[in-house]
Amino acid sequence: MKFAYQLVAVITLATLCNVVRGALVAGDIAIIGVNTDDSDSFAWFPLVDLDAGEAISFTDSGWLSSDSFRGNEGGVSYTVPSGGISAGTILTFVSPPAGDYATANDANVGTNSFNLSSSGDQVFAFSGASASPVFLFGVQTNSTVFQSTASSSNDSALPTGLTLGQTALAVGTGSGSGDEYDNSYYVGSLVSGTREQLLAAIADPANWSGTNSRISDLTNGVSSFVVVSIPEASSFLLGGMIAAVGGLSHLRRWRRRRRSDLPRPA
Repeated sequence: MKFAYQLVAVITLATLCNVVRGALVAGDIAIIGVNTDDSDSFAWFPLVDLDAGEAISFTDSGWLSSDSFRGNEGGVSYTVPSGGISAGTILTFVSPPAGDYATANDANVGTNSFNLSSSGDQVFAFSGASASPVFLFGVQTNSTVFQSTASSSNDSALPTGLTLGQTALAVGTGSGSGDEYDNSYYVGSLVSGTREQLLAAIADPANWSGTNSRISDLTNGVSSFVVVSIPEASSFLLGGMIAAVGGLSHLRRWRRRRRSDLPRPA
């Protein structure tokens, strides 16, 4: 009976681990290119497998120092289609929203629709409600730095939960607000690696190229990224518990055999 209880504990732990892994966090998405000239567009890919029906939002609304969107902009949402999306798959949005993309304007990001400014702008990816977003990745093209707050449609503070060089970057011709590129994209050589390696390469402005001419291929000729998986801590923990349960069961059988070998009382 004790073995049955232990087995139930292992199964419960496995279920809990799966639940924890299901929530998107910063770095689960990477943006690899932005066009503000002509039809607005951006390219991105997930660093984790995405399940069908999962929703990810993108906005050009700047982030205030008070930890909320400035508004007056807009947003689009992407809903993962049937069959899901594998990690490393490159996806591209081209305005206006169509297919798996839909308009996602609201009182928080704004109701003026997703409309990138050629004077510099941002693209932020997030999950959850816009009132309390979980930021996944961010790119700013108006400068080489984020500002202290969003004071116009062009600038932005660094959103809560994002880290420069890991899950966010700012690209431009200089550090002043307005030292912008109309269009910019990832041109780094690293297209295969662990999650941490890929994020470090993509979030490094030195690996991006900017221009004031529209970029025809924001993927830079890359068909997909290869995200090299490493065993998760939960897998090690689960494996250890299973091994422990097996060991306890073996020890119990050994003890029963030892008792059976002892001489019985006269």
